[in-house]
Amino acid sequence: MPKKGPAEAARGGLSQWISFLVGRVAHAARADFQTRLAPLKLTPKQFSLLVAVREAGASSQAKLGAMLGVDRNTIVLLVDDLESRSMVRRCSLEGDRRANSVTITRMGLRVLEKAEVLAANSEGQIYASLSRSQRGRFRCLLLQIVLGREKRIESGTQFRR
Repeated sequence: MPKKGPAEAARGGLSQWISFLVGRVAHAARADFQTRLAPLKLTPKQFSLLVAVREAGASSQAKLGAMLGVDRNTIVLLVDDLESRSMVRRCSLEGDRRANSVTITRMGLRVLEKAEVLAANSEGQIYASLSRSQRGRFRCLLLQIVLGREKRIESGTQFRR
């Protein structure tokens, strides 16, 4: 059977489905990033949490879970692990002792700084076939999809999963 060129292959089979292609890229990116983070003993989810806490400042676990799209149990486990390694600090929220506020520590900032270099290297490797401009457009399109989905979830026209 003759080999198909990229344009021809994109017209049929699994390559015609954007979700399949995005899934393949996501799988490769996640695996590469996870491997690069391993020396820091950090997972991609923990990295995401550190970034979220740094960017949002002191925030409740519920807010951080919503930002990352993870359930209550997962956010507790992530915070527990990072807190045990002195990367985040948890304290009771003023006015509600049942809710916790999470902040990043100096140790967390130092580890995050190293992890962000690894993240940039990972993205550079995974998206090497795209120009800087194409990467920017790709990021904008993905963000548009994410924000559109969140808006539909908030309006009740799409279920969260």
